[in-house]
Amino acid sequence: FFYCDYRGEGGGIFQFKMKPKGASYELIEQKNFFWQAQATDMEWGPEGGAYVSLWVGGISKTGKGRIYRVYDPKTVKDPIVLETKKLLNEGFEKRPPAEFITLLGHKDKRVRMEAQFELAEKGAESIPLLVAVAAKNENQFARLHAIWGLGQIGRKSPAAFDAVIPYLADEDIEVRSNSARALADGKVAKAFDGFIKLLTDSSPRAKYLGARGLAKLGRKEALQPLLEMIKANSPLDPMLRHAGLMAILGLNDQKIIESLTTDASPAVRMISLLAMRRLEMPAIATFLKDADPLIALE
Repeated sequence: FFYCDYRGEGGGIFQFKMKPKGASYELIEQKNFFWQAQATDMEWGPEGGAYVSLWVGGISKTGKGRIYRVYDPKTVKDPIVLETKKLLNEGFEKRPPAEFITLLGHKDKRVRMEAQFELAEKGAESIPLLVAVAAKNENQFARLHAIWGLGQIGRKSPAAFDAVIPYLADEDIEVRSNSARALADGKVAKAFDGFIKLLTDSSPRAKYLGARGLAKLGRKEALQPLLEMIKANSPLDPMLRHAGLMAILGLNDQKIIESLTTDASPAVRMISLLAMRRLEMPAIATFLKDADPLIALE
């Protein structure tokens, strides 16, 4: 990732890398990419390299500015760079749908996104093409963009969501997780059983997105599986705790929340407390006498 750190004086653009940690990520590297420059924005050019806009003169209005291009000269004639430039310059509106299937796995994200959005724009007629890519493709990016495209189409054509449900049980963690995300955003009721299964997934992020899906559906049959996930969240992953909280709130039942105040599990009682806080329930005062000092303090 690249980040503009505009400070008025100094600053610039720093870059950082992350790796998965639990249901979220952790920082593993940060360094300066283009420094001692009052960078206000950055964009990748179609011919490779980054364009950076610079303010001149601290925070005063001087009427001046600069644009820098930061690039590696060795990549200017790289075939993939030339191909990307050609594709972006020509546009995607007049390309045949079959070509988009290949472009969903392109090395450049902008090309993949353009292909995905063009297929989504065509609506239900693109479903068979996207299903074919989502079902089987050596390129993981192609499968993910196909699932995202089906998620877009599903907002108007529910059959697209039906095609995504089987991938909640896919061997690829990213495919499982992103299928859950798309189905949660669509509030797809048929995905309920799949969301429940994800609560015991080997991937914390898949668990998180499964709980997020259940939060959208608000079905009380999910209560016990959710409580088991909350109890099993040890060592504590704050993302999973938050997902459990939102799923419990999604049940829209204050009696259920109050019933959890005497649960033997401190993790469950904490969820009850946090839910009461959000709903401004007076019964939260019960926790002032809780045996767990962290809960009493909270």
